[in-house]
Amino acid sequence: YQTDPSFERSVRFWRRAGPIVGHYFLERWRGRDDADRAARYQRLHGLYAPEARKVVEELRGMFVKVAQVLSVRPEAVPEEYRNEFRKLQDCAPPARWDPIRHVLERDLGAPVAEVFDQID
Repeated sequence: YQTDPSFERSVRFWRRAGPIVGHYFLERWRGRDDADRAARYQRLHGLYAPEARKVVEELRGMFVKVAQVLSVRPEAVPEEYRNEFRKLQDCAPPARWDPIRHVLERDLGAPVAEVFDQID
């Protein structure tokens, strides 16, 4: 039995991100007023921003690109997350060659070595 890789990636994402999202909802409910909620969220930002970056690094691909964009969008995510995601601007994990080679060969209709002298 084999599952769709995108489904597996979604499951891995929500397994890691779900508890984080749940904790934010819990603190929203616990907050007595807007100021209390803001203080609670601030604590969670510091707690979970490094974890969010680790999730992005683990899942790679599109997740890294989205985090890189979010790192420069102050209206989109809190500063703690932007600071963590900025680390992905120049320290992103390298892409795996085998999936890239497979897509290239499928799209080109020939082995990469027959089409290119070298790829860097």
